[in-house]
Amino acid sequence: MSKTKHDPIKALMKAFHDEVNDPELQENYNRFTKDLQRYKDKHNEIVPIVNENLGKIRTLKEAVLSQALSGVLAPQAVEKITEIERENEDLIKNIEFYQDKIKETADLIEKYEDWSDRKLFIWWQAIRAVDPGTAPWMEWKKTFEEKII
Repeated sequence: MSKTKHDPIKALMKAFHDEVNDPELQENYNRFTKDLQRYKDKHNEIVPIVNENLGKIRTLKEAVLSQALSGVLAPQAVEKITEIERENEDLIKNIEFYQDKIKETADLIEKYEDWSDRKLFIWWQAIRAVDPGTAPWMEWKKTFEEKII
């Protein structure tokens, strides 16, 4: 029966690299960043439309008020105001949906980054405990800056 000598540094480094090389969290993070950009793009597409509609509504209301003061009522203008306001309600709901998705996704990304930094620091502490020659934290951390673990 042969006895192999256990090398704690090698074992710890293997466990660390296994975690660093596990792609699941990184893939999730990458998907979240793509989703965040997509939500921001959709949000930014809708906002100018709503603003334009608000300008039209304001102009139409001023015209209706001006005509009403002259004793004339323009039913088509009133109908158009109602139509644009209805359209804006749906667009505003979409804006609110995308705002919620942006906040939710940005929070999730922030948590992923925070937990990754925390885990990386804990790994560094463990590795440094068994290998005092390990680089200082700020230097060691730079090796894994773009990585989510």
